[in-house]
Amino acid sequence: MYGFGSSYCPQCKSEIPENRLNSHPVICPHCGWSQKNTQIMKHQQLQMSTIKTFVVFSVLVSAIYLHTVKWGSYSLDIIPLKINEFIGRSTLENSKNIANICAERKQTTCVIKSYEKLVKVNPKDPEAYALLAITLEKAKRSQEAKTYYSQYFLLGGNNIDLAYNFARLLEKSNDFENAKKYYAFVINSNPDIFQISASKAYAKLLIQSGQYKEAKKFIKAIRKKGQNAPFFMDEEYKAIASHKSL
Repeated sequence: MYGFGSSYCPQCKSEIPENRLNSHPVICPHCGWSQKNTQIMKHQQLQMSTIKTFVVFSVLVSAIYLHTVKWGSYSLDIIPLKINEFIGRSTLENSKNIANICAERKQTTCVIKSYEKLVKVNPKDPEAYALLAITLEKAKRSQEAKTYYSQYFLLGGNNIDLAYNFARLLEKSNDFENAKKYYAFVINSNPDIFQISASKAYAKLLIQSGQYKEAKKFIKAIRKKGQNAPFFMDEEYKAIASHKSL
């Protein structure tokens, strides 16, 4: 029977030659049956609908495949988290969950973007800045990391590990005055605990900047703290003690 794409006449059941099938309208040479314009339009609409359905299906399958490749076993878990992020309802926990998944998938850029969005949604939350600063530092994006460490402390952050990290970044970028400030913050945060790494860095910066009296005084104060530090920076202390300016 002749149907759309068939070569048999629906009226006389005879085969319609190929050259007649390509003409518009299609006319049967045996009985004179012809395909009406409305039928042609329906046929074209059906073809277009089929094509659109196929394209949409192909895009959907491709999207699902790419999503699965990107997120692996977290393909379902990430969807509600990403939706919350997209509509601006991201919370600290939501962003942490996304970041953890990104980290598991070794997608550092994804972790950073997640925390960047968290900072935009929660601009007064110091922890959001801390998470972003730490991630940027690990990604060796030190200049950006310093910006967010600074904002963390401006918002009242007081974590001494972060202060030490920030001080080291400042020292590496030759911002010695601010580096000393944050090393001192670490040292003074708990005077009863000997912060050896921060203390050494602070003393070296004092010496490096020519503040020999302050360095000598600081080292002596550290040495008085107990049995763990009687010879703290002994070589530097002897060099300072023999300095002509003292």
